[in-house]
Amino acid sequence: MLKNATHASDVISVNNPEALEAHFLPFRLRTIGIQQTYPTPYGKQKMIYADWTASGRLYGPIEAAITEQFGLIWPILIASLV
Repeated sequence: MLKNATHASDVISVNNPEALEAHFLPFRLRTIGIQQTYPTPYGKQKMIYADWTASGRLYGPIEAAITEQFGLIWPILIASLV
């Protein structure tokens, strides 16, 4: 458990799956479409991603930053290239 951890390595360790899950929960909750399901012959199934590095999943804070910081100037940049 997190309350028994004395070092950062105790908290984030494959030997402590509860701590790993707790550590990554804030990231998981901000992943767009985390509760996504898809229809199958066996009923709705939850989408499962095993490779978070290259999954192509959208991450809310990054998408918001792109929208808010670059979205406003993107048309100006494109217009200057034409």
